[in-house]
Amino acid sequence: MDLDGGNRRVFNRLGGPSTAPTDSSKHQKVCYHWRAGKCNRFPCPFLHRELPAPGPAATANGSGAPKRFADDSGFSGPAARRGPNFNNNHHNSWGRMGANKVVRKTEKVCNYWVQGNCNYGDKCRFLHSWSLGEGFTMLSHLDGHQKVVSGIALPAGLDKLYTGSKDETVRAWDTNSGQCTCVINLGGEVGCMISEGPWLFVGIPNVVKAWNTQTNYELSLTGPVGQVYAMVVGNDLLFAGTQGLLNLRGMHDSESKPVLLCTCNDNSVRLYDLPSFSERGKIFAKQEIRAIEVGPGGLFFTGDGTGYRVWKWAQPIATS
Repeated sequence: MDLDGGNRRVFNRLGGPSTAPTDSSKHQKVCYHWRAGKCNRFPCPFLHRELPAPGPAATANGSGAPKRFADDSGFSGPAARRGPNFNNNHHNSWGRMGANKVVRKTEKVCNYWVQGNCNYGDKCRFLHSWSLGEGFTMLSHLDGHQKVVSGIALPAGLDKLYTGSKDETVRAWDTNSGQCTCVINLGGEVGCMISEGPWLFVGIPNVVKAWNTQTNYELSLTGPVGQVYAMVVGNDLLFAGTQGLLNLRGMHDSESKPVLLCTCNDNSVRLYDLPSFSERGKIFAKQEIRAIEVGPGGLFFTGDGTGYRVWKWAQPIATS
């Protein structure tokens, strides 16, 4: 009866001198929580050290026969078929970690860094940053809302930024200091927010709130039934879309006539002539069209779960 077997296993798990590929070590895994610096299990059934790199004499099937991957068969082929730039030192950039032990950063933010408890620091293979790329940087982080931010607006000519949230409030922020200067309780979740000139429009259930940020004049526009999810200003009119409608955009067709584009939750876009609101066409998709944008030269764009599409108004047919 082996009374010392358990001690030897724990000794090897904690980094004992033996690195031979025994039958038991072949199936051992590195402890996920130990890598994160948070393992509190004793004894832990997983390794508390990194696995040793395989030696040059590593075998393919454990039988002692040398690995036959780089001989004159399979993908490698004879030396005559290899390209002039072939390099057999295996120090390439493929895989998670090459022989040179260089850990490449992945384009994923470290979950432990987000929670404030990553112990790897600069050696972590995940990003410790809220952005990736050059030419831009984050200036400030504005805290205050208790739930999801569902609207952001920056009225023209003001030094105030407005944000709306599902916590039923609108906050005003000083763009110079980043401080919150005002909190408005609306009594309903903010579904969307836009600005047009000095006017700020906020969509909540059954009402659109309107404020003139220069005169502090306030209006409550009743009429919508349900949560207001989308708004757009066009042709001197404010359009509001409630439950069942996902997005709104206004544009002019090739004859400079105003048209309203409405994306709906039935996987379609409806096109209406203004100001008559007569329907002039539909666009269909496999999934809900969550994004729509207007471009120059009669172009407009739609995006759903299958990708995005580019549309253009046809030129009017000349009549003799």
